[in-house]
Amino acid sequence: MGTTTFYIPPGALRLPGLTCVHPLSKMVADDGITPGQFYDAGRGEELETVEVQLLGCRPDRVFYMPSEKPAQLELLTKYQEIALASGDRICSSSNGRESTSGVYLGEACATCPHVRPCSERIVALVHLPGDVGFPRELPISWASQGALTQMLVSGGARPWTKVFTLKGSQRENSKKGVSIVIRVEATRDATEEEIAAAETVLSDRVEPYLDNLMAPAQTALPEGQAGTARGVTISHEPGDVAIPMGPVENGNGGSTVGVQAAEVLGEAGVVDEAEASGGNGKRRKAVAL
Repeated sequence: MGTTTFYIPPGALRLPGLTCVHPLSKMVADDGITPGQFYDAGRGEELETVEVQLLGCRPDRVFYMPSEKPAQLELLTKYQEIALASGDRICSSSNGRESTSGVYLGEACATCPHVRPCSERIVALVHLPGDVGFPRELPISWASQGALTQMLVSGGARPWTKVFTLKGSQRENSKKGVSIVIRVEATRDATEEEIAAAETVLSDRVEPYLDNLMAPAQTALPEGQAGTARGVTISHEPGDVAIPMGPVENGNGGSTVGVQAAEVLGEAGVVDEAEASGGNGKRRKAVAL
């Protein structure tokens, strides 16, 4: 029996987004979405209000390239590796602890020299009552933290027993410009069917997602060996050996932890270690740790 292993960096893990659209968002210019409306990527719908059940939260960080040219030059002069960034997003973290994509992939956020200018927010994981697909990720900005607090306090230890109607609006701020604010318009008790459906989504999709997301970007191998991205093995034979998978070029000048199975696995799950991680060319079977 062969082996098929998928090495998945946390930055590759994503759920459909439920976004309250900012006036400066590309969705306004490119897709014609109305600012202050919700856009549900799972259904491709624009919504004025949306009903949600709160299932959990995760931290999120993004480090953007400064918009002003002098600030860009100063940053690039001091940190030359930032020139490898693709687009205006230098680095991001989907677990709030370490970089999961970008120039500083795998490095701890707490010791990063850019931790102060790095934008931090909370992403709520929500279930849409009656939806049979995936849960949604709802970004919560600093201006909308009151809505998240209200949902947490109202729902108690099992917030999904309540259904919250959310509505977005624009707010002018002299220091931060225009902000999008999410507010709780109404709250009701969820039906037994809605609670059961939300708990199924929580156990089958949200909890495994958070477990993978909050795990380290690299899993330590025995002393003296390299780190490896987390792997998911579909099947394997007794005696298969784990292959250290170091960072590889992602084609944009940066790097990503691990490689997709299709890129390195040959017949019967054989991987060329020299190609996968700069090893000595021995051919072994790759399995998850």
